[in-house]
Amino acid sequence: MPRKVRLNDGTIAFLKLVHRGDKQFLKNELDTYRKIDGAQLDNMVRISCLHGLVRNNDRVIFGLLLTYIDCECVTLSCAVQPGTQVAQREKWAAQIQEIVGQLHDAGIVWGDAKPDNILIDVNEDAWVIDFGGGYTEGWVPKSLAGTMEGDRIALEKIVEYIRG
Repeated sequence: MPRKVRLNDGTIAFLKLVHRGDKQFLKNELDTYRKIDGAQLDNMVRISCLHGLVRNNDRVIFGLLLTYIDCECVTLSCAVQPGTQVAQREKWAAQIQEIVGQLHDAGIVWGDAKPDNILIDVNEDAWVIDFGGGYTEGWVPKSLAGTMEGDRIALEKIVEYIRG
């Protein structure tokens, strides 16, 4: 199944498949993308955005068409290495803090905040992805999952992780 697809208007998008049991995650993700679309965020903010839905003949959604991020599958978890320069680490920390700050200023919760939901593109810039919610142990207390406070706690841990 291709993950990089070309839309009718020529836009390159990422195809994120939706699994049958993920109805709540899909609802959360679509709700968040609606908020993002209406939030008038800075057009330079590096987050995945929804371009469209992929449906079958019965109108069941089986995929999301999202911003294609040319990252060669590199997450923050993979990018932060012992030899990563301090200046690069600080750049990523500042970018992620700025992105999450803009989301929160618009009343939008990231949700499952963790290094695996941050992509590092070919220009060495950080992108925040995955707005379906969820919970990953160790990054946010379970009771605060899906809240701005949970995002803030996870963001502090992500910045600590980046700085080593």
